[in-house]
Amino acid sequence: MTQPVNKQHYELVLGELQSKGLSNAVAQVFAYEILVISNLTGQNYRSILKSVSAAGISFDKLTLEQLNLLRPSGNRLGAATVSTTPSLVSREIY
Repeated sequence: MTQPVNKQHYELVLGELQSKGLSNAVAQVFAYEILVISNLTGQNYRSILKSVSAAGISFDKLTLEQLNLLRPSGNRLGAATVSTTPSLVSREIY
């Protein structure tokens, strides 16, 4: 069982996410999930925040798997890599 989310930490994480350019709705969801992952893994929430920017979110494989533990099976996150070649874009989703 996880500990309840600390409201002060939630407000700090929410503010950090919003300052990175994420919309309020997205920031609220991610703030909660980042703190739950932090509680589950013992990883400092600030180290998880380093992976987030307005341009995208880059989680290592372990963090992505932990995030997916919290999500229903039909709503799990995947990873995508995008590479460009001179005349086309190649996208791999796994």
